[in-house]
Amino acid sequence: MLTPKDDSFSLFEPLLTARTVLFASPIYFYALPSRLKTLIDRSQQFWAARAEGAPWLTSLPDRWATVALTAGRPTGERLFESAELTLRYFLRDYGINIGRNLHFRGKDGPNDLREDYEAHDRLLDAGRRAWEEAL
Repeated sequence: MLTPKDDSFSLFEPLLTARTVLFASPIYFYALPSRLKTLIDRSQQFWAARAEGAPWLTSLPDRWATVALTAGRPTGERLFESAELTLRYFLRDYGINIGRNLHFRGKDGPNDLREDYEAHDRLLDAGRRAWEEAL
């Protein structure tokens, strides 16, 4: 558990209250970036609370997340699998399930996604649909 001096709870609070969540992340060597993985590792207290049956956590309503993952690598059958598995188990402790997965391959530059109009539109559409479904 976190000590009273640890203020990281404010980072997790939105996951307890949000009606929907959109995670967008690059993939590096088949995995999430280290900062996001560090946040996930710091959430151990929520896994422990759910395992103990803490009502403040187990009574949360089921909610949905959209996950958008981008990789510079254009190929790889299991390119996004590890990241999706990590996010699935991380979000489960907050009563959040992954409803949509968006994969973008071969996007390595800062404007690659923006300049791919089809990918850009897919991402915006997923965000709009998630918002509408959460209302």
